[in-house]
Amino acid sequence: MAESSKPVREGCSLACQADDVPYALRSHSQCWQAPERSAEGVAENAPGVLVIDDDLAVLHYVARCLAHAGFWVCQQSSGAAGIEAARTCMPDVIVCDVTMPEVDGHEVLRSVRADPATREIPFIFLTAKQERRDIRKGMQLGADDYLPKPFSIEELVEAVRARLDRKWQLVERESVRIRDMAQRIDANSQRAHDDDGRLRLLDLSGFEDALRRAAGSDGSMPQSLAVYRWKDADRIYQELGPASGEALQRQFDERFLDCLRFHPDAVACGRAGLQRSGLLFEGTSAEAHEAAAQRILVEMTRPYRVDGREVFAQFCAGLSRRSAAGNGCTASERSAAALLEAEAALCVARPLAGSRLVVHDGASMPVHGGRMRLDADLHHAVERGELRLHFQPQVDMRTDEVVGFEALVRWQHRELGMVSPAEFIPIAERNGSIRVIGEWVLRESCRQMASWLRQGASIRHVAVNVSAVQMEDGLVELVRDALRESSLPAHCLQLEITESALLLDMPRAMRILESLREAGTSVAIDDFGVGYSSLCYLRQFKFDVLKIDRSFVMDLERESEKVAICEMILHLARLLRFEVVAEGVETVRAKDLLTNEGCRYGQGYLFSRPLPQDVLTSALWSSLGAPSRLTPTADGPMKVDALLHAVRLPVLASNSASQQAQAAGVERGMTA
Repeated sequence: MAESSKPVREGCSLACQADDVPYALRSHSQCWQAPERSAEGVAENAPGVLVIDDDLAVLHYVARCLAHAGFWVCQQSSGAAGIEAARTCMPDVIVCDVTMPEVDGHEVLRSVRADPATREIPFIFLTAKQERRDIRKGMQLGADDYLPKPFSIEELVEAVRARLDRKWQLVERESVRIRDMAQRIDANSQRAHDDDGRLRLLDLSGFEDALRRAAGSDGSMPQSLAVYRWKDADRIYQELGPASGEALQRQFDERFLDCLRFHPDAVACGRAGLQRSGLLFEGTSAEAHEAAAQRILVEMTRPYRVDGREVFAQFCAGLSRRSAAGNGCTASERSAAALLEAEAALCVARPLAGSRLVVHDGASMPVHGGRMRLDADLHHAVERGELRLHFQPQVDMRTDEVVGFEALVRWQHRELGMVSPAEFIPIAERNGSIRVIGEWVLRESCRQMASWLRQGASIRHVAVNVSAVQMEDGLVELVRDALRESSLPAHCLQLEITESALLLDMPRAMRILESLREAGTSVAIDDFGVGYSSLCYLRQFKFDVLKIDRSFVMDLERESEKVAICEMILHLARLLRFEVVAEGVETVRAKDLLTNEGCRYGQGYLFSRPLPQDVLTSALWSSLGAPSRLTPTADGPMKVDALLHAVRLPVLASNSASQQAQAAGVERGMTA
């Protein structure tokens, strides 16, 4: 058996020849994590089959047959090695002998079905005639098919293809269910009232939609927007712990909704950012809205009981009246201006003693409106050095290891201060400046990641978002240049692309993605579940990671439909051999629900808010945070608790109340 002399990258197959029949041979030490097909005679999209048999003659025969039929084959000669290969190689189908020494086929199947990462892989047993008494036992353990020895090539290939056809039917069914349920959740999120006519707490997206609809009205009725913030959340969470802190948050929500029953002018309420709740008033008068907002604030400060203890919490509130944005502005621009005005008032209220309400006054609290000014200034943001990078940790939720960071762009305007990405990213995409901004984010992220690695940080990758506008043929060369200039290894860069960006021009997107992966980068599909969730593109495009959109993770512990859709996405990812990252993880309960379903990676405010580039860099090497736990030289990979310990004081000391409010007010996680 002669091995090909063609160089093979780590993680790819070795091309081999036997009796003039090409097939791909891999040992379990050659990890099959990336779905690339570099072996000669093997198609890149060829399904993978793991063959396990202690009889080497049978093992090689089965491998040759399957490779000749167009499959990518991994072969193992023992049950123990087969179990390990199933975890590392993630094949599409497993073909396994029943009778083997030490670890037999039944034990292999039991281990495969017990592991959430491999339990969905179709499993076919090979068995001699005298072993047919074990068929019932195998079926009880979860075997999908049996193939008695001796068997023909046609029988073997037909059995494997039948299991693959069944798998794709399941994938198609799951993708349809995900799309249908996502549409249902989206429709429910738009409903401001429940079935009994009472206001319901909308998520951030739903509340913003309600604000846009209200801003699009004729203006004949007075409107006011109040944004409430929990002032001492950090202190209370530290004293009570995360679980009790979450219980207290639920009490806040319940009391907030109870207050609204006595205020008929309240027409919508929902999340307005981190530790913020928004309330939209319409009707009567602006003075009546202010009085109602003040009464609600007083009610929210009454004591709570958590774990038998009496707890007092402080709140502040900012109130804006119907936006003074010009008549030429769109409803989206007017609603964004109203949020910014409420945030500006909130910034004034927060440092004041006690729980205070401040009404926005345009004269003393100017806010940056004016799309035309932002439009013009965005074109100069890079050359003026006004862009900043923040990095949000991506965490292995089983071990709390920080595995990577997502790069998020912020705009520190020279006169207007911190501008929310929710405001300037859509403008940048419309006026084309997103290309320049995106190039800066990519180059700076690669440069910073390379610097961290040179200093010894144990970080696997940095994730950089790619806008739909950037999905051009020049993107691949830009990525190569950024990697070359920074000397960053390609596997340390992950590019996040949304569904909508891929579907604008599918042939071009396929070409770009293939070139990016040939360059060595990994590719993640961002905001999965909110778009098409189509089997068509999942099969055609080559991804490494699915990111569950934050809208399905926020309030996960309270909404059974969101739990169901996360379960389906994770099931789909296992079938397709994708890694999964859950965005928007904010509670311990949500983390536990996700990890119990096999979701390994997550990011969100439970672990850390996005951290400024300079603060994070200093924290990695600061003596404040037990540096031996932040580098791989002593106690192993970086842990998120050590990172937060190093960051907590510098972050709180360096961020003004205004900057914190503006940065977290309409947190999107959007970048160029």
